[in-house]
Amino acid sequence: MKAAHNCRYFIGDAALYVAEIIQSLDKQGQLFISHAPQKLKAVRQAISEQHTLTFEPLENGYSGTWLKANYGDVEQRWLLVCSEQAKKSEQKTLDKKMLKESTEACKSFKKLTRQRFSCASDAAGALVVWLKANPSIELSDTGSTQYAVFKQSGRPKKGQVPEGFEYQLIGRPFLILNINQVNDLQRVGCFYVSKGSMC
Repeated sequence: MKAAHNCRYFIGDAALYVAEIIQSLDKQGQLFISHAPQKLKAVRQAISEQHTLTFEPLENGYSGTWLKANYGDVEQRWLLVCSEQAKKSEQKTLDKKMLKESTEACKSFKKLTRQRFSCASDAAGALVVWLKANPSIELSDTGSTQYAVFKQSGRPKKGQVPEGFEYQLIGRPFLILNINQVNDLQRVGCFYVSKGSMC
């Protein structure tokens, strides 16, 4: 930190962007430029509201907009940068990830519908557990089908009373976007650079 004292700007990555370090630099009168990490609530909120901002075109497919910010009780400016190339690349990766998750979830549900349960409540309980494990999937036309169980193998005799009943789940799965996926979609191709001065 002392080595940066005689430099006009101290440049660092996201590891620099900690309240204590920023406060120390500010106390020394040291200007800084750093990447503002997306784990910060203020960064996530600003990115989610990017559609309300006016971006100025930069070079090579980049665009940006300046915002006033206060982090660690230090007044600063944030540059929100969006890259068309990065957006396309990250969107492709995110689409692939979501497709994989939904495909695996549908296979899992198909496997679940092949199971037989001794009562309808057991089937309903298994469905609740499955839905919690697959938050990106919702189901329509859900229910259970009742099957008669007979002691001997082969076709039952006419009027034969079954030994009991088993139940099999039914339903139509479809993909929805959960809050994490919506946030991921909003963040593609964007990042923040923090400038430790208001000018």
